[in-house]
Amino acid sequence: MVEIVRSIVDLEGKLLEKDSLNVRVSSRQEAEEYIQSHVAKVFKHNGYNEEHGYWWGRQDNDTQINRFTIGL
Repeated sequence: MVEIVRSIVDLEGKLLEKDSLNVRVSSRQEAEEYIQSHVAKVFKHNGYNEEHGYWWGRQDNDTQINRFTIGL
């Protein structure tokens, strides 16, 4: 099983909360596909931070950003 981790940070990048999504995927590829689909559906603003290796999402007036990483 591959774990998908969600970190919620404030606009300065300070960690506010961290948890695992209750999603079952069996490979890194499945996890990446799930995250890409999830952030596109749920968040108006989203993308991938290639330098730090995480997907992110937020709404227009959010003061928090959701970051998604893959844990093995």
